[in-house]
Amino acid sequence: MTLVEYQAGLRRVPDDKIFPRMPPDARLTVAPSTVNDCSFFLKRTGLDNHDSGEFWHGGPPCHEVLVNEVLTMEKLAQHPRPSIVRYHGRRVRRGRITGFYLEQLHQTLHEYAQTHAFAHIDKESF
Repeated sequence: MTLVEYQAGLRRVPDDKIFPRMPPDARLTVAPSTVNDCSFFLKRTGLDNHDSGEFWHGGPPCHEVLVNEVLTMEKLAQHPRPSIVRYHGRRVRRGRITGFYLEQLHQTLHEYAQTHAFAHIDKESF
């Protein structure tokens, strides 16, 4: 497949199919303007739950998934735990939630599972 053929198959997806508006009754944390994509992890929606065509897999539409993730992170942020990544607020573009910022960690869970420290965790208690 050539680049031209690939580009011919692309189509624009309307914002309302991917990015939710902020719920009117919710008080959601706005990420500070000083937050940038290099210092923090920007969690965005995936197109695999987009509901207009072949991306649909039977789950909720991606705009619903994103707003539910933000609402969950807001609740977790009210009661921080050392074992849960820190939430820094939502990102808004054109009046819609386009993602949210999380603490940037130095390794993935998969990488941590390969370490000596992980090998000594009491897994039986879980």
